[in-house]
Amino acid sequence: MSDRPSTAEAASARLTAKVPFLFGVAERSRLPGTLLVRLLGDIGVSTSAARSVLARMRREGSLTSIPRGRSSDYELAGLVADAFWRIRDSANPDLKPRTAPPRAWPGELHGFLYEIPDSQRANRDRFRRSTMLAGYARLRPGLVVSPWDRSKHLAEMIASLPSSCSVTPVRLVMSPEGARTAAAQAWELPAVAHNINWLADQLERGLATAPPKAPGPAALHCHVDTALPAYMHLVAIPQLPPELLPPDWPMPRLVEAMGTVRNHLGVPAGQYVRGLLPD
Repeated sequence: MSDRPSTAEAASARLTAKVPFLFGVAERSRLPGTLLVRLLGDIGVSTSAARSVLARMRREGSLTSIPRGRSSDYELAGLVADAFWRIRDSANPDLKPRTAPPRAWPGELHGFLYEIPDSQRANRDRFRRSTMLAGYARLRPGLVVSPWDRSKHLAEMIASLPSSCSVTPVRLVMSPEGARTAAAQAWELPAVAHNINWLADQLERGLATAPPKAPGPAALHCHVDTALPAYMHLVAIPQLPPELLPPDWPMPRLVEAMGTVRNHLGVPAGQYVRGLLPD
């Protein structure tokens, strides 16, 4: 059983991530479906692909559809909404938080032992994507862990899996040193720290060469191309407690670089998007 994302799954994740990112640019929790299709077109997504991803996210419970006249508005929902607001809060420390601060870490790891056969690849991808959005990471093949018990957020998805799929909740009691070692392995923290510094380098270099842009589709496309990789990276890194992080954790540097990008590129992109919103 392969326990790594497929190429198709990675491409699907990149496309899906563009949708909540656009909600963030608009600074709205509800957007018209016709506007989402237009904005996805502005950033290089075909009309058919845009409609397809919105329909899939609605089926999966990541979007809620609200009728409005002859069309529909959309709101983020479920685990995608939870992850979106968590990232928004961690990347925008100056804004009023929309999510509760992390609880005190109980000193143990929670997780799921799972076995999902190759014949259920779609369900395996859905399980993996859902647990990642909820803050779990792969510690071993068939085992995902989290610093906190988030099983209630996954109960409906797990209950919907066919009987050929086995998912068992577990609790891992470890020494502090053992928990730090497990966290470093599960979230691949040395590699993540390297990637965080690389992303910060990219953002800083991109800003040094990016000309100022007037509000418009080009401003939105530039902002998405520049900032989305960093936001996607944050999805895979939950708010780990300090006890599990190395002392030289570089996330503050990335958050600062993202704030600079937001001020330089996000402002004209947001002005363009909000100018298209209905009254």
